[in-house]
Amino acid sequence: MYWARVARRRPFPRIDEFQPSARLHDPKQLLFWNVEESDGERIFRAIGHGQYVTESFPSKITGYTMSDLAPANMREFALETANQCAISGCPVYSIIATHDVDGNRVDCERLLLPFGIDGRVAQLLVSLQLISADGCFSRGTIFQRFSSNAEVLLSGVVKVDEPVKQDVVLLD
Repeated sequence: MYWARVARRRPFPRIDEFQPSARLHDPKQLLFWNVEESDGERIFRAIGHGQYVTESFPSKITGYTMSDLAPANMREFALETANQCAISGCPVYSIIATHDVDGNRVDCERLLLPFGIDGRVAQLLVSLQLISADGCFSRGTIFQRFSSNAEVLLSGVVKVDEPVKQDVVLLD
């Protein structure tokens, strides 16, 4: 809702206009991507991230592409949803599940938000929220769990006509 209000009836806001409170989008859980074009191919390059992302990934990620960083089992999904966000100019919401070392389910709620100017998406913000109702997990090892065994439970484009009206379109 905040993203839609900032856009003020434009397809999407500029990245510099998006300054939510930590309660709305915890900066520790955010990952920023530039949207680049090269030889007719869309490339997503990491340009910044919060502390929790640093704790979850095994190495430095700034400057690397989504193709480089996404685990092999989730690469196609990550690129498909990022492309859908960039093409549609709409948010994309997903829930991806794995299990911790004790067999407890851990969900990753993933929200992609597009930003840009003149009708062109130039950046994506990804908000990642890890949730475990049955136990706890370590951010230092949970990336490995998602890399080896993950299941997409839900993924859809959020169509925002007005800041108060939203529709979700599920992806195949």
